[in-house]
Amino acid sequence: MGCDIHTYVEYADWENEDGPYWKNFTSNGGSRDYLMFGILAGVRAPTIQLFEPKGIPKGRLGYETEDDYWYRIAPESSPALADHDGWASMANAERWIEDGCSTPDFRDGKLFRVSGPDWHSHSWLTREELEKAVDHYAKIVPEHYPAAEPKAPAEWRAIVAAMRAFEDAGAKTRIVFWFDN
Repeated sequence: MGCDIHTYVEYADWENEDGPYWKNFTSNGGSRDYLMFGILAGVRAPTIQLFEPKGIPKGRLGYETEDDYWYRIAPESSPALADHDGWASMANAERWIEDGCSTPDFRDGKLFRVSGPDWHSHSWLTREELEKAVDHYAKIVPEHYPAAEPKAPAEWRAIVAAMRAFEDAGAKTRIVFWFDN
């Protein structure tokens, strides 16, 4: 069974009393690269791990990140919604919570939504941390893939460059990610 990453580049160019207002620059970027997965969170390659997963960041997420992370609970009046992506029946949501597969989110005392039941190793990194991961990838890739060039994949180098551009304009940046099987 394969493992995929769900990666979202977020930036915040203003704050209020609730903290940074995060917006998405990307919506689910990142391809299957087990060497990078191992570096980022120990997924599929724990011996090369640089960072312990931090969990989903507290507070607000970018809209696309939040929309992809949570499954909304289908109302009793519209149970067919539970058959669509991003939705769950109350019975499934409760089972996922009980099994430890999902994190619940309550609103007004009612279960409002749950995290995806297949998501794991949730985390986030600053640009500096991601840059460290990209540099580490370049150093270790030859020992894992001798024919490979000693550099990280272009998409990860591009993410670092985009984050740096936002920071140069005064914004805060982070990548938020999780994996699924």
